[in-house]
Amino acid sequence: MNDKPMLFWYQNNKVLYTKDFNQFTPEVAVESSSAALSNYSLAMGENNSLSLLWGKGTGTSQEINVAVYDPTFDSWSKPIALTDNGAINDNITATLDSSGNILAVYNKTDVITQDGHPAFDETDLTFSELTVGRDLSIEAEDITFSPENPAPGGSVTVTAIVNNKGELADKDIPVAFYDGNPLNGGQKIGEEMISSVLAAGDGVSVSVNWQMPAGIASHEVYVLVDPENLKADRNRTNNTAHAGATSPDLSITALAKQLGEYSNKYLVKYTAANGGYLPATNTVVTLARDSDQETVLAEKSLGSLDPGQVKEDFFTLEANAPDFSNGIMEIIVRAKADGQELQMDNNFTEVYITAPERTDNVPIKAFSLAQKSLSLKPGEKEALIEIIQPSDASNRKVYWNSNNENIASVDKDGMVMALRRGTTTVTASTEDGSFTATATITVQTASNPPAGNVGDDKNVVIHRAVRDELTRDSFLKGSEILPGGGGE
Repeated sequence: MNDKPMLFWYQNNKVLYTKDFNQFTPEVAVESSSAALSNYSLAMGENNSLSLLWGKGTGTSQEINVAVYDPTFDSWSKPIALTDNGAINDNITATLDSSGNILAVYNKTDVITQDGHPAFDETDLTFSELTVGRDLSIEAEDITFSPENPAPGGSVTVTAIVNNKGELADKDIPVAFYDGNPLNGGQKIGEEMISSVLAAGDGVSVSVNWQMPAGIASHEVYVLVDPENLKADRNRTNNTAHAGATSPDLSITALAKQLGEYSNKYLVKYTAANGGYLPATNTVVTLARDSDQETVLAEKSLGSLDPGQVKEDFFTLEANAPDFSNGIMEIIVRAKADGQELQMDNNFTEVYITAPERTDNVPIKAFSLAQKSLSLKPGEKEALIEIIQPSDASNRKVYWNSNNENIASVDKDGMVMALRRGTTTVTASTEDGSFTATATITVQTASNPPAGNVGDDKNVVIHRAVRDELTRDSFLKGSEILPGGGGE
Protein backbone atom coordinates (compact mmCIF):
# COMPACT_ATOMS: atom_id res chain seq x y z
CA MET A 1 0.00 0.00 0.00
CA ASN A 2 1.22 3.55 -0.78
CA ASP A 3 3.90 1.79 -2.88
CA LYS A 4 4.92 -0.20 0.20
CA PRO A 5 4.16 -3.92 0.44
CA MET A 6 1.97 -5.25 3.27
CA LEU A 7 2.36 -8.76 4.60
CA PHE A 8 -0.65 -10.58 6.13
CA TRP A 9 -0.76 -13.85 8.07
CA TYR A 10 -3.01 -15.76 10.49
CA GLN A 11 -1.83 -16.53 14.02
CA ASN A 12 -3.70 -17.42 17.25
CA ASN A 13 -7.19 -16.22 16.24
CA LYS A 14 -5.80 -13.05 14.67
CA VAL A 15 -4.99 -11.80 11.22
CA LEU A 16 -1.75 -9.83 11.61
CA TYR A 17 0.01 -7.57 9.15
CA THR A 18 3.09 -5.43 8.86
CA LYS A 19 4.30 -2.65 6.59
CA ASP A 20 7.72 -2.40 8.20
CA PHE A 21 9.88 -5.23 6.97
CA ASN A 22 12.93 -3.87 8.75
CA GLN A 23 11.52 -3.83 12.29
CA PHE A 24 8.84 -6.40 11.39
CA THR A 25 6.43 -5.10 14.06
CA PRO A 26 3.08 -6.87 13.55
CA GLU A 27 -0.27 -5.08 13.93
CA VAL A 28 -3.72 -6.65 14.34
CA ALA A 29 -6.11 -6.31 11.44
CA VAL A 30 -8.85 -8.66 12.73
CA GLU A 31 -9.34 -10.81 15.81
CA SER A 32 -12.01 -13.53 15.97
CA SER A 33 -12.63 -16.84 17.71
CA SER A 34 -14.03 -18.27 14.49
CA ALA A 35 -11.88 -21.05 13.08
CA ALA A 36 -12.87 -19.84 9.59
CA LEU A 37 -10.78 -16.71 10.13
CA SER A 38 -7.73 -18.78 9.12
CA ASN A 39 -9.32 -19.01 5.66
CA TYR A 40 -9.68 -15.24 5.21
CA SER A 41 -9.74 -13.44 1.86
CA LEU A 42 -8.25 -10.08 0.92
CA ALA A 43 -9.82 -7.66 -1.55
CA MET A 44 -7.89 -4.68 -2.92
CA GLY A 45 -9.05 -1.68 -4.90
CA GLU A 46 -8.00 1.75 -6.08
CA ASN A 47 -6.70 4.52 -3.82
CA ASN A 48 -5.08 1.98 -1.52
CA SER A 49 -8.46 0.65 -0.35
CA LEU A 50 -8.42 -2.79 1.24
CA SER A 51 -10.89 -5.18 2.88
CA LEU A 52 -10.57 -8.51 4.66
CA LEU A 53 -13.40 -11.10 4.53
CA TRP A 54 -13.94 -14.32 6.51
CA GLY A 55 -16.65 -16.71 7.67
CA LYS A 56 -18.11 -16.82 11.17
CA GLY A 57 -20.74 -19.15 12.59
CA THR A 58 -21.64 -22.71 13.58
CA GLY A 59 -22.00 -26.02 11.73
CA THR A 60 -25.44 -25.08 10.36
CA SER A 61 -24.80 -21.42 9.66
CA GLN A 62 -21.81 -19.40 8.56
CA GLU A 63 -22.12 -15.72 7.77
CA ILE A 64 -19.54 -13.52 6.07
CA ASN A 65 -17.89 -10.73 8.05
CA VAL A 66 -15.72 -7.98 6.65
CA ALA A 67 -13.21 -5.51 8.06
CA VAL A 68 -12.46 -2.37 6.05
CA TYR A 69 -9.05 -0.71 5.98
CA ASP A 70 -9.04 3.08 5.79
CA PRO A 71 -5.66 4.10 4.34
CA THR A 72 -6.26 7.78 5.14
CA PHE A 73 -6.06 7.08 8.88
CA ASP A 74 -4.29 3.70 8.75
CA SER A 75 -7.27 2.24 10.62
CA TRP A 76 -9.26 -1.00 10.46
CA SER A 77 -12.98 -1.07 11.12
CA LYS A 78 -14.60 -3.39 13.64
CA PRO A 79 -16.15 -6.54 12.03
CA ILE A 80 -19.16 -5.77 9.83
CA ALA A 81 -21.75 -8.39 8.81
CA LEU A 82 -21.91 -8.77 5.03
CA THR A 83 -24.53 -11.56 5.14
CA ASP A 84 -27.32 -12.54 7.51
CA ASN A 85 -29.21 -15.33 5.75
CA GLY A 86 -28.83 -18.32 8.09
CA ALA A 87 -27.07 -20.37 5.43
CA ILE A 88 -23.49 -21.57 5.02
CA ASN A 89 -21.63 -18.93 3.00
CA ASP A 90 -18.12 -19.85 1.89
CA ASN A 91 -15.62 -19.85 -1.00
CA ILE A 92 -15.53 -16.05 -0.99
CA THR A 93 -14.13 -14.05 -3.90
CA ALA A 94 -14.21 -10.26 -3.50
CA THR A 95 -12.97 -7.06 -5.08
CA LEU A 96 -13.35 -3.32 -4.46
CA ASP A 97 -14.67 -0.73 -6.88
CA SER A 98 -13.13 2.71 -7.42
CA SER A 99 -14.89 4.07 -4.31
CA GLY A 100 -13.76 1.21 -2.10
CA ASN A 101 -17.18 -0.46 -2.01
CA ILE A 102 -17.01 -4.23 -1.52
CA LEU A 103 -18.28 -6.60 -4.23
CA ALA A 104 -18.34 -10.23 -3.10
CA VAL A 105 -19.28 -13.50 -4.80
CA TYR A 106 -19.63 -16.67 -2.70
CA ASN A 107 -21.39 -20.03 -2.40
CA LYS A 108 -24.61 -19.96 -0.36
CA THR A 109 -25.75 -23.37 0.86
CA ASP A 110 -29.10 -23.60 2.64
CA VAL A 111 -29.44 -26.04 5.53
CA ILE A 112 -32.69 -27.98 5.91
CA THR A 113 -33.93 -30.54 8.43
CA GLN A 114 -34.43 -34.16 7.37
CA ASP A 115 -35.56 -36.81 9.84
CA GLY A 116 -34.75 -34.46 12.66
CA HIS A 117 -31.19 -33.85 11.47
CA PRO A 118 -29.68 -30.94 9.53
CA ALA A 119 -28.91 -31.62 5.88
CA PHE A 120 -27.46 -29.53 3.08
CA ASP A 121 -29.80 -28.23 0.40
CA GLU A 122 -28.84 -26.76 -2.96
CA THR A 123 -25.88 -24.39 -3.33
CA ASP A 124 -26.25 -21.08 -5.16
CA LEU A 125 -23.63 -18.67 -6.42
CA THR A 126 -24.55 -15.41 -4.67
CA PHE A 127 -23.49 -11.77 -5.00
CA SER A 128 -23.46 -9.13 -2.24
CA GLU A 129 -22.34 -5.51 -2.14
CA LEU A 130 -21.34 -3.31 0.81
CA THR A 131 -21.17 0.43 0.28
CA VAL A 132 -18.57 2.03 2.53
CA GLY A 133 -18.77 5.50 4.05
CA ARG A 134 -18.83 7.52 7.26
CA ASP A 135 -21.74 7.76 9.68
CA LEU A 136 -21.22 9.65 12.94
CA SER A 137 -23.94 9.08 15.52
CA ILE A 138 -25.17 10.14 18.98
CA GLU A 139 -28.06 8.53 20.92
CA ALA A 140 -30.07 9.88 23.87
CA GLU A 141 -28.98 6.98 26.08
CA ASP A 142 -25.35 7.93 25.40
CA ILE A 143 -25.79 11.30 27.18
CA THR A 144 -25.11 11.19 30.94
CA PHE A 145 -24.73 13.66 33.80
CA SER A 146 -22.47 13.72 36.83
CA PRO A 147 -23.95 14.12 39.38
CA GLU A 148 -26.74 11.97 38.03
CA ASN A 149 -29.57 14.36 38.92
CA PRO A 150 -27.86 17.75 39.16
CA ALA A 151 -29.20 20.44 41.46
CA PRO A 152 -30.21 23.79 39.95
CA GLY A 153 -27.35 26.25 40.23
CA GLY A 154 -24.77 23.49 40.68
CA SER A 155 -21.86 22.30 38.59
CA VAL A 156 -22.40 19.28 36.38
CA THR A 157 -20.31 17.32 33.89
CA VAL A 158 -22.16 16.37 30.71
CA THR A 159 -20.71 13.36 28.88
CA ALA A 160 -21.72 12.08 25.44
CA ILE A 161 -20.51 8.98 23.60
CA VAL A 162 -20.08 9.61 19.88
CA ASN A 163 -20.17 6.47 17.73
CA ASN A 164 -18.88 5.80 14.25
CA LYS A 165 -21.49 3.57 12.61
CA GLY A 166 -19.85 3.73 9.21
CA GLU A 167 -17.13 1.62 7.61
CA LEU A 168 -14.41 4.28 7.42
CA ALA A 169 -12.56 6.07 10.20
CA ASP A 170 -12.71 9.79 11.00
CA LYS A 171 -11.01 12.39 13.23
CA ASP A 172 -11.13 16.09 14.18
CA ILE A 173 -14.85 15.83 14.87
CA PRO A 174 -16.50 18.84 16.59
CA VAL A 175 -19.18 18.10 19.22
CA ALA A 176 -21.41 20.92 20.56
CA PHE A 177 -23.53 20.92 23.74
CA TYR A 178 -26.61 23.12 24.24
CA ASP A 179 -29.02 23.82 27.09
CA GLY A 180 -32.20 23.46 25.08
CA ASN A 181 -32.81 23.02 21.37
CA PRO A 182 -30.42 25.33 19.48
CA LEU A 183 -33.06 25.73 16.77
CA ASN A 184 -35.41 27.23 19.38
CA GLY A 185 -33.10 29.49 21.32
CA GLY A 186 -31.07 26.90 23.24
CA GLN A 187 -27.95 28.30 24.91
CA LYS A 188 -24.56 26.85 24.05
CA ILE A 189 -22.82 25.11 26.95
CA GLY A 190 -19.57 24.35 25.16
CA GLU A 191 -17.87 22.56 22.28
CA GLU A 192 -15.17 19.89 22.23
CA MET A 193 -13.11 18.35 19.43
CA ILE A 194 -12.47 14.62 18.94
CA SER A 195 -8.90 14.96 17.68
CA SER A 196 -7.95 11.27 17.80
CA VAL A 197 -8.88 8.77 15.09
CA LEU A 198 -12.37 7.32 15.63
CA ALA A 199 -12.26 3.88 13.99
CA ALA A 200 -15.32 2.51 12.23
CA GLY A 201 -17.46 0.67 14.76
CA ASP A 202 -15.86 2.44 17.75
CA GLY A 203 -17.16 5.09 20.13
CA VAL A 204 -15.45 7.82 22.12
CA SER A 205 -16.68 9.89 25.08
CA VAL A 206 -16.65 13.71 25.08
CA SER A 207 -17.35 15.86 28.16
CA VAL A 208 -18.02 19.50 29.03
CA ASN A 209 -18.47 21.19 32.39
CA TRP A 210 -21.70 23.12 32.86
CA GLN A 211 -22.85 25.55 35.55
CA MET A 212 -26.57 24.78 35.59
CA PRO A 213 -28.82 27.85 35.92
CA ALA A 214 -30.42 28.39 39.32
CA GLY A 215 -34.15 27.93 39.78
CA ILE A 216 -36.49 24.97 39.42
CA ALA A 217 -36.84 24.36 35.69
CA SER A 218 -36.64 21.53 33.21
CA HIS A 219 -33.38 21.32 31.24
CA GLU A 220 -32.94 19.30 28.05
CA VAL A 221 -29.30 19.06 26.96
CA TYR A 222 -28.81 18.75 23.18
CA VAL A 223 -25.63 17.23 21.72
CA LEU A 224 -24.75 17.94 18.08
CA VAL A 225 -22.04 15.98 16.30
CA ASP A 226 -20.42 17.99 13.48
CA PRO A 227 -22.85 20.90 14.05
CA GLU A 228 -21.69 22.85 10.98
CA ASN A 229 -22.03 19.81 8.66
CA LEU A 230 -18.36 19.95 7.67
CA LYS A 231 -17.85 16.17 7.56
CA ALA A 232 -18.84 13.66 4.91
CA ASP A 233 -21.69 11.83 6.64
CA ARG A 234 -24.25 9.66 4.82
CA ASN A 235 -26.89 9.93 7.60
CA ARG A 236 -27.30 13.24 9.43
CA THR A 237 -30.57 12.29 11.13
CA ASN A 238 -28.60 10.60 13.93
CA ASN A 239 -26.14 13.47 14.50
CA THR A 240 -28.32 15.12 17.18
CA ALA A 241 -29.71 13.74 20.43
CA HIS A 242 -31.02 15.19 23.69
CA ALA A 243 -31.62 14.05 27.26
CA GLY A 244 -33.21 15.55 30.36
CA ALA A 245 -30.73 16.86 32.92
CA THR A 246 -33.25 17.25 35.75
CA SER A 247 -36.13 15.03 36.75
CA PRO A 248 -38.37 14.08 39.67
CA ASP A 249 -37.48 11.06 41.78
CA LEU A 250 -40.33 9.40 43.64
CA SER A 251 -39.73 6.99 46.50
CA ILE A 252 -42.20 5.20 48.73
CA THR A 253 -42.26 3.34 52.05
CA ALA A 254 -45.19 1.52 53.68
CA LEU A 255 -46.30 -0.35 56.82
CA ALA A 256 -49.25 -2.68 57.35
CA LYS A 257 -51.33 -3.08 60.54
CA GLN A 258 -53.95 -5.68 61.33
CA LEU A 259 -57.04 -3.96 62.75
CA GLY A 260 -57.77 -6.22 65.70
CA GLU A 261 -56.10 -9.43 66.78
CA TYR A 262 -58.42 -11.67 64.79
CA SER A 263 -59.57 -9.16 62.17
CA ASN A 264 -59.30 -9.73 58.44
CA LYS A 265 -58.96 -5.99 57.86
CA TYR A 266 -55.61 -4.25 57.53
CA LEU A 267 -54.45 -0.68 57.35
CA VAL A 268 -51.62 -0.10 54.83
CA LYS A 269 -50.06 3.29 55.58
CA TYR A 270 -47.61 4.71 53.02
CA THR A 271 -45.30 7.69 52.65
CA ALA A 272 -44.43 9.04 49.18
CA ALA A 273 -41.57 11.51 48.70
CA ASN A 274 -40.05 13.39 45.77
CA GLY A 275 -36.27 13.51 46.08
CA GLY A 276 -35.70 15.05 42.65
CA TYR A 277 -35.47 18.63 41.44
CA LEU A 278 -38.68 18.81 39.41
CA PRO A 279 -42.30 18.33 40.49
CA ALA A 280 -43.74 14.82 40.13
CA THR A 281 -47.05 15.57 38.44
CA ASN A 282 -50.19 13.40 38.48
CA THR A 283 -48.73 11.03 41.06
CA VAL A 284 -50.77 7.86 41.58
CA VAL A 285 -50.17 5.30 44.33
CA THR A 286 -51.30 1.74 43.61
CA LEU A 287 -51.98 -1.10 46.04
CA ALA A 288 -51.42 -4.46 44.34
CA ARG A 289 -50.96 -8.17 45.06
CA ASP A 290 -47.45 -9.72 44.74
CA SER A 291 -44.57 -8.58 42.54
CA ASP A 292 -45.19 -11.13 39.76
CA GLN A 293 -48.86 -10.64 38.98
CA GLU A 294 -49.39 -7.23 40.57
CA THR A 295 -53.17 -7.57 40.69
CA VAL A 296 -54.34 -4.01 41.37
CA LEU A 297 -56.51 -3.75 44.49
CA ALA A 298 -56.86 0.02 44.83
CA GLU A 299 -55.42 3.32 43.58
CA LYS A 300 -55.18 6.81 45.02
CA SER A 301 -54.15 10.08 43.40
CA LEU A 302 -51.72 12.31 45.25
CA GLY A 303 -51.70 15.05 42.64
CA SER A 304 -48.36 16.83 42.32
CA LEU A 305 -45.38 16.40 44.65
CA ASP A 306 -42.97 19.32 44.64
CA PRO A 307 -39.21 18.72 45.06
CA GLY A 308 -38.57 17.60 48.63
CA GLN A 309 -42.28 17.21 49.39
CA VAL A 310 -43.67 14.25 51.35
CA LYS A 311 -47.27 13.00 51.41
CA GLU A 312 -48.84 10.31 53.59
CA ASP A 313 -52.08 8.40 53.18
CA PHE A 314 -53.42 4.90 53.72
CA PHE A 315 -55.40 2.05 52.20
CA THR A 316 -57.76 -0.25 54.04
CA LEU A 317 -57.48 -3.84 52.88
CA GLU A 318 -59.71 -6.84 53.52
CA ALA A 319 -57.90 -10.18 53.21
CA ASN A 320 -59.55 -13.56 53.55
CA ALA A 321 -58.09 -17.06 53.80
CA PRO A 322 -57.70 -17.67 50.02
CA ASP A 323 -55.56 -14.54 49.74
CA PHE A 324 -52.77 -15.98 51.86
CA SER A 325 -50.03 -18.26 50.54
CA ASN A 326 -48.38 -20.26 53.32
CA GLY A 327 -50.00 -17.87 55.78
CA ILE A 328 -48.36 -14.80 54.17
CA MET A 329 -49.83 -12.22 51.82
CA GLU A 330 -47.44 -10.02 49.80
CA ILE A 331 -48.60 -6.47 49.07
CA ILE A 332 -46.98 -4.07 46.62
CA VAL A 333 -47.32 -0.31 47.07
CA ARG A 334 -46.18 1.54 43.93
CA ALA A 335 -45.94 5.23 43.02
CA LYS A 336 -45.95 6.55 39.45
CA ALA A 337 -45.92 10.08 38.08
CA ASP A 338 -46.08 11.57 34.59
CA GLY A 339 -42.88 11.61 32.56
CA GLN A 340 -39.42 10.22 33.15
CA GLU A 341 -37.82 9.87 36.57
CA LEU A 342 -34.24 9.68 37.76
CA GLN A 343 -34.71 6.07 38.83
CA MET A 344 -37.63 3.69 39.10
CA ASP A 345 -36.38 0.98 41.46
CA ASN A 346 -37.35 3.06 44.51
CA ASN A 347 -40.93 3.59 43.30
CA PHE A 348 -42.30 0.51 44.99
CA THR A 349 -42.11 -1.24 48.31
CA GLU A 350 -43.31 -4.58 49.65
CA VAL A 351 -45.22 -5.27 52.84
CA TYR A 352 -46.24 -8.64 54.16
CA ILE A 353 -49.22 -9.51 56.33
CA THR A 354 -49.94 -12.79 58.06
CA ALA A 355 -53.24 -14.64 58.08
CA PRO A 356 -55.31 -13.99 61.22
CA GLU A 357 -55.61 -16.94 63.54
CA ARG A 358 -59.18 -17.86 64.36
CA THR A 359 -61.34 -20.83 65.28
CA ASP A 360 -63.77 -21.95 62.57
CA ASN A 361 -67.52 -21.40 62.92
CA VAL A 362 -67.43 -18.90 65.78
CA PRO A 363 -70.66 -16.81 65.55
CA ILE A 364 -70.92 -13.08 66.21
CA LYS A 365 -72.44 -12.35 69.64
CA ALA A 366 -72.37 -8.55 69.61
CA PHE A 367 -71.69 -5.75 67.13
CA SER A 368 -71.20 -1.98 67.49
CA LEU A 369 -69.26 0.97 66.05
CA ALA A 370 -66.41 2.71 67.82
CA GLN A 371 -67.92 6.09 66.83
CA LYS A 372 -71.56 7.01 67.40
CA SER A 373 -71.19 10.21 65.39
CA LEU A 374 -68.77 12.05 63.11
CA SER A 375 -68.46 15.76 62.37
CA LEU A 376 -66.66 16.49 59.08
CA LYS A 377 -66.20 19.26 56.53
CA PRO A 378 -66.89 18.71 52.81
CA GLY A 379 -64.02 16.77 51.25
CA GLU A 380 -62.85 15.18 54.51
CA LYS A 381 -62.75 11.40 55.02
CA GLU A 382 -62.82 9.29 58.15
CA ALA A 383 -62.99 5.55 58.75
CA LEU A 384 -65.76 4.12 60.90
CA ILE A 385 -64.36 1.23 62.93
CA GLU A 386 -66.59 -1.75 63.64
CA ILE A 387 -66.31 -3.72 66.90
CA ILE A 388 -67.15 -7.40 66.54
CA GLN A 389 -67.45 -9.71 69.52
CA PRO A 390 -66.04 -12.17 70.06
CA SER A 391 -62.81 -11.00 68.41
CA ASP A 392 -62.25 -14.42 66.79
CA ALA A 393 -65.66 -14.55 65.06
CA SER A 394 -65.41 -16.53 61.83
CA ASN A 395 -67.56 -14.46 59.45
CA ARG A 396 -66.66 -10.79 59.87
CA LYS A 397 -68.26 -9.49 56.67
CA VAL A 398 -69.89 -6.07 57.21
CA TYR A 399 -72.13 -4.14 54.78
CA TRP A 400 -72.22 -0.33 54.86
CA ASN A 401 -74.95 2.06 53.76
CA SER A 402 -75.55 5.82 53.88
CA ASN A 403 -79.13 7.07 54.16
CA ASN A 404 -78.25 10.16 52.09
CA GLU A 405 -75.29 9.78 49.75
CA ASN A 406 -75.62 13.39 48.62
CA ILE A 407 -74.47 14.46 52.09
CA ALA A 408 -71.96 11.70 52.86
CA SER A 409 -71.02 8.45 51.15
CA VAL A 410 -69.48 5.32 52.65
CA ASP A 411 -67.42 2.66 50.89
CA LYS A 412 -67.21 -1.08 51.48
CA ASP A 413 -64.54 -0.60 54.15
CA GLY A 414 -66.49 1.93 56.24
CA MET A 415 -64.62 4.99 54.92
CA VAL A 416 -66.96 7.99 55.09
CA MET A 417 -66.57 10.84 52.58
CA ALA A 418 -68.22 14.18 53.49
CA LEU A 419 -69.81 15.78 50.42
CA ARG A 420 -72.15 18.66 51.33
CA ARG A 421 -73.68 20.33 54.38
CA GLY A 422 -76.31 18.30 56.22
CA THR A 423 -76.86 15.26 58.41
CA THR A 424 -77.22 11.61 57.48
CA THR A 425 -76.95 8.19 59.08
CA VAL A 426 -74.52 5.44 58.15
CA THR A 427 -75.67 1.91 58.96
CA ALA A 428 -73.34 -1.09 59.31
CA SER A 429 -74.79 -4.63 59.12
CA THR A 430 -73.08 -7.95 59.71
CA GLU A 431 -73.55 -10.83 57.32
CA ASP A 432 -73.46 -13.26 60.25
CA GLY A 433 -76.42 -12.69 62.56
CA SER A 434 -77.63 -9.52 60.80
CA PHE A 435 -76.48 -7.27 63.62
CA THR A 436 -76.69 -3.52 62.88
CA ALA A 437 -75.13 -0.36 64.27
CA THR A 438 -75.42 3.27 63.20
CA ALA A 439 -73.43 6.49 63.31
CA THR A 440 -74.74 10.01 62.73
CA ILE A 441 -72.71 11.96 60.18
CA THR A 442 -72.82 15.75 60.34
CA VAL A 443 -71.25 17.69 57.50
CA GLN A 444 -70.42 21.27 58.48
CA THR A 445 -69.86 24.35 56.37
CA ALA A 446 -66.46 24.21 54.63
CA SER A 447 -63.76 26.63 55.77
CA ASN A 448 -60.62 27.73 54.00
CA PRO A 449 -57.84 25.18 54.53
CA PRO A 450 -54.72 26.43 56.34
CA ALA A 451 -51.74 27.39 54.20
CA GLY A 452 -48.74 25.08 54.28
CA ASN A 453 -47.09 22.07 52.74
CA VAL A 454 -49.46 19.89 50.77
CA GLY A 455 -47.81 17.01 52.52
CA ASP A 456 -49.56 18.15 55.72
CA ASP A 457 -52.96 17.90 54.04
CA LYS A 458 -55.75 17.70 56.65
CA ASN A 459 -58.43 16.54 54.21
CA VAL A 460 -57.59 12.91 55.06
CA VAL A 461 -58.45 12.05 58.67
CA ILE A 462 -57.63 8.76 60.36
CA HIS A 463 -59.86 8.15 63.38
CA ARG A 464 -57.98 8.90 66.59
CA ALA A 465 -58.24 5.35 67.89
CA VAL A 466 -56.64 4.00 64.71
CA ARG A 467 -54.08 6.80 64.52
CA ASP A 468 -53.02 6.22 68.12
CA GLU A 469 -52.72 2.52 67.42
CA LEU A 470 -50.52 3.23 64.40
CA THR A 471 -48.06 5.33 66.41
CA ARG A 472 -47.59 2.91 69.28
CA ASP A 473 -44.20 1.32 69.70
CA SER A 474 -45.92 -2.04 69.52
CA PHE A 475 -47.09 -1.18 65.96
CA LEU A 476 -43.79 0.20 64.76
CA LYS A 477 -41.74 -2.62 66.28
CA GLY A 478 -44.24 -5.47 66.43
CA SER A 479 -43.69 -8.78 64.66
CA GLU A 480 -46.76 -8.27 62.47
CA ILE A 481 -45.06 -5.37 60.69
CA LEU A 482 -42.53 -5.99 57.98
CA PRO A 483 -41.53 -2.67 56.34
CA GLY A 484 -41.10 -2.70 52.59
CA GLY A 485 -37.71 -3.55 51.17
CA GLY A 486 -37.95 -1.51 47.97
CA GLY A 487 -35.95 -2.14 44.85
CA GLU A 488 -36.37 -4.93 42.39
